[in-house]
Amino acid sequence: MTSIAFRVDGLPPKKDSGDSIWGKKSNQIAQLITLRKKAREAMGDRSPLNRNICLNLCVHVDHGDDRTVDLDNFVGGVCDGLGAAPKNVKCLHPLFLKGENLDVHPRKRIAIYDDSRVVKIYAEKIVESGESWYEIEAEDG
Repeated sequence: MTSIAFRVDGLPPKKDSGDSIWGKKSNQIAQLITLRKKAREAMGDRSPLNRNICLNLCVHVDHGDDRTVDLDNFVGGVCDGLGAAPKNVKCLHPLFLKGENLDVHPRKRIAIYDDSRVVKIYAEKIVESGESWYEIEAEDG
């Protein structure tokens, strides 16, 4: 069994509607890159989680950021962001091609082999005063 836990400052990337998260606007791509870098750091040299993955997501949202943020959009963004972009996704944001981001390129699986292998998700959104941040814990088995 492999497990990881890490914290990320700011809001998680959001997946909304049927659009891919991999070609979104720059501010959301920055959130996606930050997630992938933190996850890669937490994984170290281990292989991505691969079977019967359990995922815990706790998002601490500042009152001002809570206007239009749905928890399910965060869950989708995190699940997609921890894996790799599907091969049929052609529109990848140019920020992924910068040298400092090549280690988290969308074609690389970072922490989850494929989000179809997630069998359990616990997600919580806590609205409070202060900076937004989130924690992720995941394990396979």
